[in-house]
Amino acid sequence: MGGKMTNDKRIQILLVEDDALDAEFVQRAMKHASILNSMTHVSTLAAAIAICQNQTFHLILSDLSLPDSMGEETISRLRSNIPNTPIVVLTSLDDVELAKALLDAGAQDYIPKNGISGDVLGRAIRHAIQRHEHVSESQNLLREISASRELLSAKNCKLELLYKQAHDFVDNVSHEFRTPLSVIKEYASLISEGFVGAVNSEQIRMLAIIENRVEDLNTMVDDMLDSSKLESGLIGAWRKPCSVTDILGHVKETLERKAKIKEVSLSWQIAEDLPTLFCDAEKVGRVITNLGINALKFCGRPGNVRLSVYQVDGSSDVTFSIEDNGSGIESDSLQEIFERFRQLGTTTHSSCKGFGLGLAIAKDLVELNFGQLSVESIPGQGSKFYFTVPINDPAYVTSRFVHLIQNSPACPQIITLVKAHTSTDANQNALDDSEEFLNSLCRSSDLLFQGPKNTFLLVLTTDKIELQAFIDRAHTSWESLNRNRPRGSLPEFHYEYLGSYQVATEVEIAIQIVSELVADRQVTCV
Repeated sequence: MGGKMTNDKRIQILLVEDDALDAEFVQRAMKHASILNSMTHVSTLAAAIAICQNQTFHLILSDLSLPDSMGEETISRLRSNIPNTPIVVLTSLDDVELAKALLDAGAQDYIPKNGISGDVLGRAIRHAIQRHEHVSESQNLLREISASRELLSAKNCKLELLYKQAHDFVDNVSHEFRTPLSVIKEYASLISEGFVGAVNSEQIRMLAIIENRVEDLNTMVDDMLDSSKLESGLIGAWRKPCSVTDILGHVKETLERKAKIKEVSLSWQIAEDLPTLFCDAEKVGRVITNLGINALKFCGRPGNVRLSVYQVDGSSDVTFSIEDNGSGIESDSLQEIFERFRQLGTTTHSSCKGFGLGLAIAKDLVELNFGQLSVESIPGQGSKFYFTVPINDPAYVTSRFVHLIQNSPACPQIITLVKAHTSTDANQNALDDSEEFLNSLCRSSDLLFQGPKNTFLLVLTTDKIELQAFIDRAHTSWESLNRNRPRGSLPEFHYEYLGSYQVATEVEIAIQIVSELVADRQVTCV
């Protein structure tokens, strides 16, 4: 057993030495040492082990050659039987290799017998005890760290399970809501259209309110599902060329109906000759819907909401803007409104309060489409929310894509370019189906372009080593899809590796290759 050295106690030393003259010499030298000490002498290894079972020593001074043990074995056996007490070896040899072997066997230090003095012994003993204490403390810390790591790992596993269960619960509840909401909306629509008997204007107005509230609940369900998928990284995106008309066609009717029910003036200002965009039209439509509903909810009385779409001169983005004449937002709250489950209050005429997810989801969906969402507001005058969407320029889209990767620590900071092509001439319907299939293989952090002559370009956030797993999955999915496809088989694609590029240093090369390939220029493969 061992104990810490203190300033107010004698150092208890066990001397293990079978030569009586050497033992006497050591004891005499210790009387002149600079430390208070009390020494106990034994002459065999067995005696040393036995006495340490009942008595505590701060240090053991041991010869190597004993009647019942020789050489390094002496230290190994001492360390094995008395693991918590520092050992200093007394030896007749002064050899570097021997010193290393003794330290490896568990000794803290060694002293040649021809160099023994009070000062040398005192200094060696002090240093040996201190080193042993430091080693013991380090070992204790390592054990604590290991135990903490195991506990943290167990807690992380539990948290991951709870997190998954929470997401599953949200998804299941959200899906379960959809069926009764659809039934309510359908029956309300049938009644208002007179399929089950005549209805008067007041009843039609009330039924319209029911349909509107059902749509509000559907929006809340969509928010919960989108929030769950965004946080878990499972939300998909089908970014491709689309027009502003395509995007607004999905949302205009809904916003105009809500504006009519709320008696709000809703105006549209769509610039002419807007370029084709590159985005997920459905996701951008969700952003417009969320921002539009918020504007209708929090506008003034009488309410005025204006939705504008325009392109700033020289910009490679198109801007969507939604303005209202509501009470506005204080400047110190402009960033808080984009946090999940954050609401800054409601108006007196807002009768349907959401979960505070709409703006947070809108921001995520805008970034998913390589844009930026901003807000300007003047308290007492109203608010303007506006976001950008990139035009259909492969080089610019790729640069925005890279910017998104750079600001996402979870994304690998490397992109791999792969050309998917088929030798079979396919009509546009088959190519559209092929694009949908390839997009289903991509994560939201990947990018897909349709090129000329039956080709597609995949920009994947993976390296060459992981690429084979992607290609294997593509072949397996293609075979599975074609087994049950009623319109015939999709063209079979061949995958050609074009190169992997570090985002920090080689991105310009990748952007150039994307631009050339999508523009039908020759690309040299690596």
